[in-house]
Amino acid sequence: MILKRTLLKRHSVLPGFDTALGFTLLYISFIVLIPLSAAFLKTATMTGRPSGRR
Repeated sequence: MILKRTLLKRHSVLPGFDTALGFTLLYISFIVLIPLSAAFLKTATMTGRPSGRR
């Protein structure tokens, strides 16, 4: 029974790689998505008229 369980378990060359990759992608997506969404919100609140100059 134990032998069968260890044969079915997938071994990785880099232990913890899946977790590290998940956290990295999460933080990178926050670093990219938060400023990008702020830029879209800023442009959505802009008006069509020019400011200051004629």
